[in-house]
Amino acid sequence: VFGNVSYLMLVFGGLFAAVAAGFAEVVGLFVSTYFWEFSAQEIAFLGLGAIPALLVAVSLARPVSERFDKKKTALSLAIFAILWGPLPILLRLIELMPSNDDPLLLYLIFGHGILSVTVGIVIGILLASMVADTMDEGELRTGKRQEGMYSSAIAFTQKAVSGVGGFLAGIALDLIDFPKTAADGIAPVVPPEKVFALGLVVGPGLMMLWLCSLIFLSRYRITREHHAETLAELERRRAGGN
Repeated sequence: VFGNVSYLMLVFGGLFAAVAAGFAEVVGLFVSTYFWEFSAQEIAFLGLGAIPALLVAVSLARPVSERFDKKKTALSLAIFAILWGPLPILLRLIELMPSNDDPLLLYLIFGHGILSVTVGIVIGILLASMVADTMDEGELRTGKRQEGMYSSAIAFTQKAVSGVGGFLAGIALDLIDFPKTAADGIAPVVPPEKVFALGLVVGPGLMMLWLCSLIFLSRYRITREHHAETLAELERRRAGGN
Protein backbone atom coordinates (compact mmCIF):
# COMPACT_ATOMS: atom_id res chain seq x y z
CA VAL A 1 0.00 0.00 0.00
CA PHE A 2 2.74 2.48 0.94
CA GLY A 3 4.48 1.67 -2.33
CA ASN A 4 1.70 3.64 -4.01
CA VAL A 5 3.30 7.08 -4.32
CA SER A 6 0.06 8.99 -4.84
CA TYR A 7 -1.47 7.36 -1.78
CA LEU A 8 1.65 8.11 0.25
CA MET A 9 1.43 11.79 -0.70
CA LEU A 10 -2.18 11.86 0.50
CA VAL A 11 -1.13 10.24 3.78
CA PHE A 12 1.57 12.83 4.49
CA GLY A 13 -0.67 15.66 3.33
CA GLY A 14 -3.35 14.36 5.67
CA LEU A 15 -0.87 14.23 8.55
CA PHE A 16 -0.06 17.92 8.28
CA ALA A 17 -3.73 18.75 7.77
CA ALA A 18 -4.59 16.86 10.96
CA VAL A 19 -1.87 18.74 12.86
CA ALA A 20 -3.17 22.06 11.51
CA ALA A 21 -6.74 21.16 12.50
CA GLY A 22 -5.63 20.27 16.03
CA PHE A 23 -3.67 23.51 16.27
CA ALA A 24 -6.66 25.54 15.10
CA GLU A 25 -9.02 23.79 17.51
CA VAL A 26 -6.91 24.73 20.52
CA VAL A 27 -6.17 28.33 19.59
CA GLY A 28 -9.64 29.00 18.15
CA LEU A 29 -11.24 29.66 21.52
CA PHE A 30 -8.41 31.99 22.52
CA VAL A 31 -8.82 33.92 19.28
CA SER A 32 -12.59 34.25 19.68
CA THR A 33 -12.35 35.23 23.35
CA TYR A 34 -9.33 37.50 23.44
CA PHE A 35 -8.53 38.53 19.87
CA TRP A 36 -12.09 39.27 18.76
CA GLU A 37 -13.51 39.61 22.31
CA PHE A 38 -16.69 37.71 21.49
CA SER A 39 -19.07 36.69 24.28
CA ALA A 40 -20.06 33.07 24.90
CA GLN A 41 -23.35 33.69 23.10
CA GLU A 42 -21.59 35.17 20.08
CA ILE A 43 -19.17 32.23 19.94
CA ALA A 44 -22.15 29.86 20.00
CA PHE A 45 -23.72 31.85 17.15
CA LEU A 46 -20.56 31.43 15.09
CA GLY A 47 -20.84 27.68 15.52
CA LEU A 48 -24.20 27.70 13.74
CA GLY A 49 -22.38 28.56 10.52
CA ALA A 50 -21.38 24.90 10.19
CA ILE A 51 -24.97 23.98 9.25
CA PRO A 52 -25.29 25.99 6.01
CA ALA A 53 -21.65 25.23 5.22
CA LEU A 54 -22.32 21.50 5.37
CA LEU A 55 -25.41 21.75 3.18
CA VAL A 56 -23.64 23.83 0.54
CA ALA A 57 -20.51 21.66 0.55
CA VAL A 58 -22.40 18.39 0.13
CA SER A 59 -24.41 19.82 -2.75
CA LEU A 60 -21.28 21.11 -4.49
CA ALA A 61 -18.81 18.27 -3.96
CA ARG A 62 -20.18 15.74 -6.46
CA PRO A 63 -20.74 18.05 -9.46
CA VAL A 64 -17.34 19.65 -8.86
CA SER A 65 -15.55 16.29 -8.71
CA GLU A 66 -17.34 15.04 -11.84
CA ARG A 67 -16.67 18.13 -13.91
CA PHE A 68 -13.11 19.04 -12.93
CA ASP A 69 -9.84 17.22 -12.29
CA LYS A 70 -9.83 16.27 -8.60
CA LYS A 71 -6.19 17.13 -7.96
CA LYS A 72 -6.35 20.53 -9.63
CA THR A 73 -9.61 21.36 -7.87
CA ALA A 74 -8.34 20.25 -4.46
CA LEU A 75 -5.11 22.22 -4.95
CA SER A 76 -6.99 25.34 -6.03
CA LEU A 77 -9.36 25.14 -3.09
CA ALA A 78 -6.49 24.44 -0.70
CA ILE A 79 -4.58 27.50 -1.91
CA PHE A 80 -7.72 29.57 -1.47
CA ALA A 81 -8.22 28.17 2.04
CA ILE A 82 -4.62 28.94 3.02
CA LEU A 83 -5.03 32.55 1.95
CA TRP A 84 -8.63 32.98 3.10
CA GLY A 85 -8.42 31.32 6.51
CA PRO A 86 -6.10 33.76 8.33
CA LEU A 87 -7.25 36.79 6.33
CA PRO A 88 -9.38 38.41 9.09
CA ILE A 89 -6.53 38.11 11.58
CA LEU A 90 -3.99 39.51 9.14
CA LEU A 91 -6.34 42.40 8.30
CA ARG A 92 -6.76 43.13 12.00
CA LEU A 93 -2.99 43.16 12.50
CA ILE A 94 -2.75 45.93 9.90
CA GLU A 95 -5.86 47.62 11.34
CA LEU A 96 -8.19 47.03 8.39
CA MET A 97 -10.93 45.16 10.27
CA PRO A 98 -13.80 46.74 12.25
CA SER A 99 -13.13 47.30 15.94
CA ASN A 100 -14.24 44.68 18.45
CA ASP A 101 -17.16 46.82 19.59
CA ASP A 102 -18.53 47.12 16.04
CA PRO A 103 -21.57 44.80 15.51
CA LEU A 104 -20.46 44.28 11.91
CA LEU A 105 -17.43 42.30 13.08
CA LEU A 106 -19.49 39.33 14.26
CA TYR A 107 -21.26 38.98 10.92
CA LEU A 108 -18.02 39.33 8.97
CA ILE A 109 -16.43 36.52 10.98
CA PHE A 110 -19.65 34.48 10.65
CA GLY A 111 -19.60 34.79 6.85
CA HIS A 112 -15.88 34.10 6.76
CA GLY A 113 -16.41 30.95 8.81
CA ILE A 114 -19.19 29.64 6.55
CA LEU A 115 -17.02 29.92 3.46
CA SER A 116 -13.98 28.46 5.25
CA VAL A 117 -15.91 25.43 6.48
CA THR A 118 -17.60 24.92 3.11
CA VAL A 119 -14.26 24.86 1.31
CA GLY A 120 -12.77 22.59 3.95
CA ILE A 121 -15.59 20.04 3.63
CA VAL A 122 -15.39 20.03 -0.17
CA ILE A 123 -11.63 19.46 0.04
CA GLY A 124 -12.19 16.60 2.46
CA ILE A 125 -14.72 14.95 0.13
CA LEU A 126 -12.37 15.38 -2.83
CA LEU A 127 -9.47 13.85 -0.89
CA ALA A 128 -11.60 10.86 0.09
CA SER A 129 -12.43 10.38 -3.59
CA MET A 130 -8.73 10.70 -4.46
CA VAL A 131 -7.92 7.95 -1.96
CA ALA A 132 -10.45 5.75 -3.76
CA ASP A 133 -8.66 6.49 -7.03
CA THR A 134 -5.37 5.32 -5.52
CA MET A 135 -7.09 2.02 -4.69
CA ASP A 136 -7.84 1.54 -8.37
CA GLU A 137 -4.23 2.30 -9.24
CA GLY A 138 -3.06 -0.13 -6.57
CA GLU A 139 -5.31 -2.86 -7.95
CA LEU A 140 -3.92 -2.27 -11.43
CA ARG A 141 -0.36 -2.53 -10.14
CA THR A 142 -0.71 -5.48 -7.75
CA GLY A 143 -3.88 -7.26 -8.83
CA LYS A 144 -5.27 -6.90 -5.30
CA ARG A 145 -8.25 -4.84 -4.15
CA GLN A 146 -7.24 -3.55 -0.70
CA GLU A 147 -9.92 -1.04 0.34
CA GLY A 148 -9.63 -1.96 4.01
CA MET A 149 -5.87 -1.48 4.10
CA TYR A 150 -5.99 1.84 2.27
CA SER A 151 -8.78 3.23 4.44
CA SER A 152 -7.43 2.01 7.76
CA ALA A 153 -3.85 3.10 7.07
CA ILE A 154 -4.75 6.73 6.36
CA ALA A 155 -7.23 6.82 9.26
CA PHE A 156 -4.65 5.42 11.68
CA THR A 157 -1.88 7.80 10.64
CA GLN A 158 -4.15 10.83 11.02
CA LYS A 159 -5.43 9.72 14.43
CA ALA A 160 -1.85 9.05 15.53
CA VAL A 161 -0.99 12.75 15.16
CA SER A 162 -4.36 14.12 16.33
CA GLY A 163 -2.79 15.49 19.51
CA VAL A 164 0.32 16.96 17.89
CA GLY A 165 -1.50 20.09 16.74
CA GLY A 166 -2.76 20.79 20.25
CA PHE A 167 0.72 20.16 21.62
CA LEU A 168 2.24 22.66 19.17
CA ALA A 169 -0.48 25.17 20.05
CA GLY A 170 0.40 24.83 23.71
CA ILE A 171 4.07 25.43 22.94
CA ALA A 172 3.21 28.49 20.86
CA LEU A 173 1.08 29.94 23.67
CA ASP A 174 3.91 29.32 26.12
CA LEU A 175 6.43 31.01 23.84
CA ILE A 176 4.40 34.21 23.77
CA ASP A 177 3.62 33.80 27.50
CA PHE A 178 -0.10 34.02 26.84
CA PRO A 179 -2.33 33.71 29.96
CA LYS A 180 -4.19 30.40 29.78
CA THR A 181 -5.92 30.15 33.16
CA ALA A 182 -8.54 32.14 34.99
CA ALA A 183 -8.08 33.35 38.54
CA ASP A 184 -11.07 32.65 40.80
CA GLY A 185 -13.22 31.96 37.74
CA ILE A 186 -12.45 35.34 36.18
CA ALA A 187 -10.84 35.41 32.75
CA PRO A 188 -7.39 37.01 32.84
CA VAL A 189 -6.85 40.51 31.49
CA VAL A 190 -4.60 40.12 28.47
CA PRO A 191 -2.29 42.99 27.49
CA PRO A 192 -2.71 44.26 23.91
CA GLU A 193 0.78 43.15 22.95
CA LYS A 194 -0.09 39.57 23.94
CA VAL A 195 -3.26 39.69 21.84
CA PHE A 196 -1.19 40.96 18.90
CA ALA A 197 1.33 38.13 19.45
CA LEU A 198 -1.56 35.63 19.46
CA GLY A 199 -2.61 36.90 16.04
CA LEU A 200 0.93 36.47 14.74
CA VAL A 201 1.06 32.90 16.03
CA VAL A 202 -2.32 31.87 14.65
CA GLY A 203 -2.16 33.55 11.24
CA PRO A 204 1.29 32.69 9.86
CA GLY A 205 1.55 29.57 12.02
CA LEU A 206 -1.51 27.93 10.51
CA MET A 207 -0.48 29.02 7.03
CA MET A 208 2.82 27.16 7.39
CA LEU A 209 1.14 23.93 8.51
CA TRP A 210 -1.40 24.04 5.69
CA LEU A 211 1.36 24.88 3.22
CA CYS A 212 3.23 21.71 4.21
CA SER A 213 0.06 19.72 3.52
CA LEU A 214 -0.31 21.46 0.17
CA ILE A 215 3.24 20.55 -0.88
CA PHE A 216 2.52 16.83 -0.48
CA LEU A 217 -0.86 17.13 -2.16
CA SER A 218 0.79 18.74 -5.19
CA ARG A 219 2.86 15.55 -5.66
CA TYR A 220 -0.23 13.40 -6.12
CA ARG A 221 0.17 11.85 -9.56
CA ILE A 222 -3.27 10.64 -10.63
CA THR A 223 -4.96 12.91 -13.16
CA ARG A 224 -8.49 12.63 -14.51
CA GLU A 225 -7.21 11.13 -17.77
CA HIS A 226 -4.86 8.70 -16.01
CA HIS A 227 -7.65 7.43 -13.78
CA ALA A 228 -9.96 6.90 -16.76
CA GLU A 229 -7.26 4.77 -18.39
CA THR A 230 -6.81 2.82 -15.16
CA LEU A 231 -10.53 2.08 -14.92
CA ALA A 232 -10.65 0.99 -18.56
CA GLU A 233 -7.73 -1.41 -18.07
CA LEU A 234 -9.27 -2.83 -14.90
CA GLU A 235 -12.54 -3.38 -16.76
CA ARG A 236 -10.69 -5.27 -19.51
CA ARG A 237 -8.94 -7.45 -16.96
CA ARG A 238 -12.16 -8.23 -15.09
CA ALA A 239 -13.83 -9.09 -18.37
CA GLY A 240 -11.05 -11.58 -19.08
CA GLY A 241 -9.31 -9.47 -21.66
CA ASN A 242 -5.86 -9.80 -20.07
